[in-house]
Amino acid sequence: MISTGINVTPAPFFGDPHVVAVSVIFHTTSKDKDQDTLLDVTLSQGDGTVIAARSGIAGHWVEKTSHLISLEMKTAPAKPEVEAVRLSLRIRPIGNEVWGFNVDTFVVFSDESVHMLKWTEVVLSTHVPDVVNEGEVR
Repeated sequence: MISTGINVTPAPFFGDPHVVAVSVIFHTTSKDKDQDTLLDVTLSQGDGTVIAARSGIAGHWVEKTSHLISLEMKTAPAKPEVEAVRLSLRIRPIGNEVWGFNVDTFVVFSDESVHMLKWTEVVLSTHVPDVVNEGEVR
C-alpha cells in the first residue's frame, strides 16, 4: 500500500451528515460596538457540548453595518444529534458599553445543507454582558 500522507477519519463522518462550519453575521442596529469591547461567541448543542466558538473578537462596529465571523469548530456532531442549539454571546467591555444588533447564525452540514437561526433586537451592555438564545436546527 502506498502512503499518501492523508489521514482518513473513520465513522461517524461517513454516515449521517455532520456539522462542518458555523458562521455568524452581526448586524449593528443601534449603539455601535466599541473597538476595545471584546466579543465571545459559542454555539453549543442542547446538552451543552460546544460545537464551535471564537473568543476575543475586537473591532469598532458602527450602526447599520454587518460583520461576518467564522467560528472555530470544536466538535462535528451528526445532523440528527443537533436537534437544538444554544448561541451564547458575551462582551467584555472596558468602560461603559451598550451595543444593539440582530444576529444570523449559519450551521453548514456535510451534505451542503445550511440551517439559519435568526435573533433580533439583541442588546448587550456593561450591565448585561451576556445572553443566550436557543433554537432548533432541523
